Formats: sequence, C-alpha cells, structure tokens
Amino acid sequence: MNRRQFNQTLVALGAIATLPALAYPRDVAAIPELEPAERMIRIGLVSVGGADGNTVATIAQGLSYVTRTIAIDTDSDALISAGADRTVLIGRGIDKPQHPRQAFEMARRQAHDIEAAIGDLDLVFIVAGMYGAAGKGVAPVVADVARRKRITTLGIAITPAEWQGAQSSPRVRYAVQEFQRAGATVFPIASRHMATLLGDGGFSVSQNVKNLFASVGHAINQRHIVGIDLNDLQLVLNPGGIAAMGFGSADGAGRAENATQQAISHPLLGTERLRTATGVLVNIRGKAAGLMLGEFKTVARAIRSYLPFDSGCLYSSSVDDLVDDKLIVGILASMPEATTRISI
Repeated sequence: MNRRQFNQTLVALGAIATLPALAYPRDVAAIPELEPAERMIRIGLVSVGGADGNTVATIAQGLSYVTRTIAIDTDSDALISAGADRTVLIGRGIDKPQHPRQAFEMARRQAHDIEAAIGDLDLVFIVAGMYGAAGKGVAPVVADVARRKRITTLGIAITPAEWQGAQSSPRVRYAVQEFQRAGATVFPIASRHMATLLGDGGFSVSQNVKNLFASVGHAINQRHIVGIDLNDLQLVLNPGGIAAMGFGSADGAGRAENATQQAISHPLLGTERLRTATGVLVNIRGKAAGLMLGEFKTVARAIRSYLPFDSGCLYSSSVDDLVDDKLIVGILASMPEATTRISI
C-alpha cells in the first residue's frame, strides 16, 4: 500500500492530521494493502488444563471473531463445566496424570483428536494453566499439532507467582520453554502476582486474555480499516519466543496519550521490555466516527520513542462501537532471545 492510499482511507474516517508513520518510513512499509479479505480469519480459543479456573466460556464471553471454543483436559468434570463448543478428553478421565511427562505422552497418543478439534482453524489462542500436570504437559502437544497444520499459535501461560525470580519452579519454567519449542509465541501471566500488583480494581487474568484476543482479532479481521494478516503477525511476534503485552484505555481530552501511557506502563509490559523488543504490534480501537489520524500519530510517536532502532513495528486501527467514547491501545511485543528466560 502506498502513502496516498493509506491517507485516503484515514481521511474517510475524518482524519485531518499528517500520516503518523511518515516520520518512520520503515513502519509504513510494513502496513499491508487494504484489500478486502476473501474470508474471515478462523480463530479458535483453546483452554488447556483448567487455565487457573478461567473457563473458556468465561474468557470468550463478549469477544468478537471467535470461531470456536475448545477445552482440552485430563479431567472429565472440568470439561463438563468448561462451556466449550468442543471438548477433548485426554486419557479416560479417571487416572489423572501426576507428572507433566505423563500428560505429554497421553496427549501425544491422542494428537488426532486434538487435530480434529483445531485442524480447520487459521489462528489459535491456547490458554494453559501451568499449575498442574495437564496444563504443563498437554499445551506443548496442542501447539505442536497446530504448528504441523500451519496454524498460527499464540500461547498464554498462566503461571504461579513463584515462577517469578530466583525461586522460580524449574518444572514450570521447563513447561513454558516446551510450549515455546512447540512453536507457540508465549505470553506468560503470573496470576497471583497480577492480583498483588493490581488489586481488585485491576485487570484479571481473564481480562488480559480478552484484551489480547481483541487486539489481534480486530487487527486481522478488519482490513477495511488498517489491518494486518497472519504473515505480518508472525513477522512481529516471533513463533517459539516469549512476548509481553500491555493495554490502556482513555476518553476525553488527551485520550490517545493517556491510553498509550497506560499500555506502556502495564504490569505485563513496561518500558524496560519495550526498549528491548524485537517486534511490536500496536492495535488502536475506537468508534468509527471518532478515530482521528492525529491520535494515530500520537500513539505511534509515543511507542516508537521507546523502541530500539532496528525493531519491527506494525500499526493497526479498527472500529469497535462497543467502547463508547474511549480509545483503546493494545501493544504486543516480542522479546529477544537473550531475555526469553526472564519471567514476565
């Protein structure tokens, strides 16, 4: 897409300012052509191993672009209460695995069942609880099946707080690394740590997963605004790596700046991670009548000021009429290989 086409599209939204990325030509080159999508990208939301009590139905509630919800577990009772469109029981549901390796082998023997559940999807979000054997052992198998089917995979590893710092659990750390090796881009969330940082008024684990899903879902399925495709997603969010995420929202005067600073300072992102990011996806959402190019410019400049010179950055803008007068900014950032062992 050339600059003239992009400007025309944003002028149609009521834009009156200068194209924000003109100051960053390398970012403009990364923005795809605004061609109509042949079909909607099929997105699956997969819950593995209980996901720390967050059922897939709870997470999916209110989300657009969910093609199918899938629950995979070694516990038959948990699957009944999951509220998923499709379920996969690993094993007989009687003898639950006591070790992740046992769960891994059980899941591998049922890879065909997992493939049947996800095989026709284009993108899957795998939400895996890293507390028990099921989440640790089954999630890498699901990611591996997705990789073999050429399905783009984003993993959300819900970890116990003790994974943070020097006292981290080797078993949890190993499980997250196996999740990565299977081909998933993994976003770790330490659930108890989040509760301590944010309190009752902050984002829950479920809300962070919702925000991640919404940022990606809107970005890839609204190409008539400023969207991306799955190749772009893989370009900036390194498959098999660790990633971080941050979200912010604001209304009124200065909403673009305020929402961006909230996203940057989010506990799951922060300026230190942003300064070392190798790739970044930014999604900006708001009502169609309220999206202005001047705000796009404000968001882009603020984020670019923290990024390394050689990092790749994609911007997307999408309409969400459910956000009232708010502007929502989502930032997803890939971490370099040297920092993939650092807890997030």
